[in-house]
Amino acid sequence: MSRFILMILLLLSVSGQAAPDAASLEAIRQCRDFIRQTQLPDGAFRVSCTGDVVRIWPYFGNVAAGALIVAHRLEPQPEDLVRVKRWLDWYAAHQRADGNIPDFLGTRRDYKPSPKRKAIDVYPPTYLSALRIYREAQPEGLPAAELLKRAGQALHAIESALDPADDLTWSSTPHLYKYPMDNVDVCIGLLDGARLFEALGAREQAERCRALVARISTAIAKFWLPEQGHFAWAQGQSPKVRTFEKPYPDGVANIYLALTIDPPPPKLWDNLRRQFGTAPRITPDLWLLAARRCGTPEQVKDFTAAAIGRVKSGDLTLQTASRLLLALAGDVAAPVVVPMKLGRK
Repeated sequence: MSRFILMILLLLSVSGQAAPDAASLEAIRQCRDFIRQTQLPDGAFRVSCTGDVVRIWPYFGNVAAGALIVAHRLEPQPEDLVRVKRWLDWYAAHQRADGNIPDFLGTRRDYKPSPKRKAIDVYPPTYLSALRIYREAQPEGLPAAELLKRAGQALHAIESALDPADDLTWSSTPHLYKYPMDNVDVCIGLLDGARLFEALGAREQAERCRALVARISTAIAKFWLPEQGHFAWAQGQSPKVRTFEKPYPDGVANIYLALTIDPPPPKLWDNLRRQFGTAPRITPDLWLLAARRCGTPEQVKDFTAAAIGRVKSGDLTLQTASRLLLALAGDVAAPVVVPMKLGRK
């Protein structure tokens, strides 16, 4: 083990954070390097490094920015803060007047906005999270006025996506579905936004963020099916949205809720393990993140090994590399969780 790794382990142990072991740190580096490779010269992150094809999904770009900063906390790499700022600037330059941003498709030389606007509910809140994380890592990286402008646009976009009829955000246009998974991401972004606005002295915006979290989290709680011990994975009249049969979307939605709401609902972890324990569609990073909150130390150990194995396989995309990095970072990347009261029959 290098002297530098030993220094990192010592610093983290003194701060009370559980440090990743040497194998996890090596996997984190591999994920970090992959994320770097996906960044285009103009600052955008593409979904994969395959050939000349460019697909830019801003949700994954925002998560990747946060993952690079977490890696920087473990192993300081100032150039990664520059990479994150280039992404934040690219996002700001490509968002629309309403604070939303489309996907982009094409080639490295010529990519354009996608005619479909996917996930309008999760792009602005994850951008809020990325802004908050970046400011804490690099306080002088963006002027306060610029941060307030960008954060304010994201907050406006979230408020515009919220349906006052039930306090949930629509997932896309045209308005078809409302997902508890997406709405939890909205709450996390708003909680990060509240911290950012407060740090910038914008108390009114911070209170707007917190008021929205209270409303949305109350609405998310209604997806919980206490008799079945799982969440409906979408809102709708079809009985299919109340199933717990398919790894996706049923299983993925529920494991994501298990790792992001506080406290985790009773019996959900055991139900997930029993129903989807061998399903490849639920990747090791999700299992590991959920196990850190709901599982046993032995399960955390097993899923850590599985996550490291996934990294070593080289089967990575921007999404998987970012999530695996965050999962393996442990307490250094402890996720923001959403307080929620559920019916507990």
